[in-house]
Amino acid sequence: MKSYFLGFIGFALTILLLALVSRYLYLRKEKAEKSKIIILSIIGVILTLSYFYIAKYFLGFNTDEKDSLIYTILFTLLITPFFEEVIYRRWILQHYFNLSKQSMKMKYFIISLWIGLAFILPSFIFYILGWISEFSIKSSLIILLFASLPIIIMYLLQQTKSSFNKFVTLFVILVSQAFLFTFGHGVYASRAHIVTGLLYGILYLSSKSIMPPLIAHYTWNILIFVHSW
Repeated sequence: MKSYFLGFIGFALTILLLALVSRYLYLRKEKAEKSKIIILSIIGVILTLSYFYIAKYFLGFNTDEKDSLIYTILFTLLITPFFEEVIYRRWILQHYFNLSKQSMKMKYFIISLWIGLAFILPSFIFYILGWISEFSIKSSLIILLFASLPIIIMYLLQQTKSSFNKFVTLFVILVSQAFLFTFGHGVYASRAHIVTGLLYGILYLSSKSIMPPLIAHYTWNILIFVHSW
């Protein structure tokens, strides 16, 4: 129960810290097509089901960790997936995707560092207060790296002219948000989150809607819940 409670409080602090700079995030997006949302939602569910069983039976993915049933249902199956998709896809992924069309400035790099700190500071605060026993400097540096990597790559690519620039930029953005998504899970993080983070990111950019990745995310968490209980 304590881990779920601290995890939720930490995530709430992350949302608050990101909200402080939300006015500086580039969150404009194109209007989504309803038919595309439905099709990509179905595709997302199918891919999630397929990957879950591949990860579980062929890659040794563990689903045996249990916690309080009430807290598992409340946070894992109801609240957390929605806010995670808002944070990682609607805010972070959309922000970097829109920035790829802008000329890079120092303020964008500073904002990217703040995005990284938004995921680090809650754990650091809990460590200072003695609520958790350790704080990983290595993980914190990795989070800062992936928060700032899209800006660095976009700046470097803007110094050159290549037909591959858009592809490389998009790849870096998708990978970065997937790793932020993974490290944002703290002690619950696994290699499986990197793949699901990539899947959710692709579904979001392809549909221009939060619904396909959100449905896929709920599908994944329900599968975890069913196979754990």
